[in-house]
Amino acid sequence: MNIAKQDWHWQFNESSNRLEVCSSEDCCYQTSLKRSQLTGDAFRKQSLAIDDLSFLHATYELMGEQCGKDDMKAMTLAINATSARKFFKPALPQSWFFLPSSAVLTISEQMLVELDTATESGIFLIIETNDTTSLLMAVNEKLALTDHKMMSAGNMIRVMNDRIARYASNAAIQNSRSLLTA
Repeated sequence: MNIAKQDWHWQFNESSNRLEVCSSEDCCYQTSLKRSQLTGDAFRKQSLAIDDLSFLHATYELMGEQCGKDDMKAMTLAINATSARKFFKPALPQSWFFLPSSAVLTISEQMLVELDTATESGIFLIIETNDTTSLLMAVNEKLALTDHKMMSAGNMIRVMNDRIARYASNAAIQNSRSLLTA
């Protein structure tokens, strides 16, 4: 996806019920965000702002360099993260899926962190954060939240900050990479 040489815009696709980012050459990439997850601004066509492009590029680099995602997967995750940052409807935290943590962390946007469920750990990218909650994007291909509920890479969830267990370690990121190639 060559961002620099084209005009890019957000638009909502009624037939797929998803937000898309499209180029002036009618090349569109669907996000993971459905109608029910979007603020009202997402339903009018608008150009990607410089801030959007900056966040998208930094997230793309992070997904590729630190998480080992191939170009297409890194771009897909970067588009999902950027669209959520701009258009994700405010949601209540769903912290009950994750174990509480006593860690005292200084967290910020575009930071990789780990959260623990009752059975496994997952890697997440912080999309936005405040004093009490954070909007996170799953980086793992699959993460079991419960016996019956799964998260996939690119899915969003808001949690209380006391559920963020630790900064994502290189070992955890490497383990996530090995799961992709297994």
